Formats: sequence, structure tokens, C-alpha cells
Amino acid sequence: MFAHRRMPRVFFALLVVVSVVMVLPRIAYADDEYSLDATGVWATVHTDGSVDVYEERTLDLDGHFHGFFWKLDTTAGDLGDVSVEVQDMGEVARDGSTIPYTFSSNANDTREGTWTLQTKSSYTRADVHYDKSNERPTFYISYVIKGVTARWADTGELYWKFVGDRWDHTSHDVSCAVRFEGAAAGMQVKAGENLRGWLHNRSQVGQI
Repeated sequence: MFAHRRMPRVFFALLVVVSVVMVLPRIAYADDEYSLDATGVWATVHTDGSVDVYEERTLDLDGHFHGFFWKLDTTAGDLGDVSVEVQDMGEVARDGSTIPYTFSSNANDTREGTWTLQTKSSYTRADVHYDKSNERPTFYISYVIKGVTARWADTGELYWKFVGDRWDHTSHDVSCAVRFEGAAAGMQVKAGENLRGWLHNRSQVGQI
């Protein structure tokens, strides 16, 4: 399931951008202070070009809070039009199990335990609604992206910016794992040979 598609003389170029926002999580309705303590992203690139993304964000709340939201960019990228479909949102329990929130089609619904969507011209805003004080909750979002992969004659490319720097606070302990569907069993990824990736931050650009 999580495997790199096997294609002769083909590598995937993975771009993970930290400095330019396409996925933009925010605290909403905050009364006090907080920090973004941990971010985990797990993505699967399917053979049809779609990308499944599951993301968790752990917050450290110092005070009373009742909302958190992502902005998922839907502007056309270098590879063409982009679409995002949010499938699920909710909370992660201490034992690692997920607690799905209930979707409300009313974008103004802020009841605890619900999640809502607002479609804008250039992004989709996805909110989780809760009521917590002085806690360290973890929230998750699951969504599907289309229009961010391309297959060229000599390479395949994934162009999606998983993490950005326009949040109210700095993200700490960030991890991102990308898997490719359809690879042969035992296929090894060799940095610089069949996989290349770029990591951008405010001061430098890194490459593998």
C-alpha cells in the first residue's frame, strides 16, 4: 500500500516546502496562549495521481480555546488545477485512537465536537470545534489532493507544500512521510538516484 511505483529510469521529485504556505493550520477563537508542539504528516501517492494525506497537530494550550483550522490551498499550481476533498477531522486520544468529529454543512456551526468547511476562491478552510482549557490535545485531518502529481518521460513529480511558516506560532517537531503505491516488494529508495526532495525554510534550501 505504501510503496513507490516501479518505473524504469524514473524518479519522483518530492517538494516539501516550509516557507511558502499551502497547508495553513491556525488556532481560531483563542483567548490565551498556545504552542504547536508537534506536527506529523503521512501521505500516500496513488498510481492514479491522487494523494491521500493524514495529518496530526499537537497543541499546548495555556488558557481557554475552542477552535483550530487549516487552510488548504486550491489555487492552480505548477502542474495545473488543484482540488482538495476533506474526508474526516477530529481528535486523537491518548491511546492513539481517533475520535471523529461530526461534519456540519453549516459553516457557522461552532458546536463542540463538530467540523466544518468553508470554500473560498483560492482555498478550503477546515475547522474543528472544541472546548478545552490548559490541555495538550492532538487534532487530525484527512484529505485527498488531485492535480499535484505529474508523470513525465523521465521522471514523476509531486509538487505539494505540506508545511508553511505563516502560522501565528512556530511549528515544532515536524515529521513528514511520503509513500508510493505500486512499487515492487523490497525496492530500495536511494536519495539522489530514484528519489530527490527539497526542503525550504526561511534561511536555506536543503536537498536529498
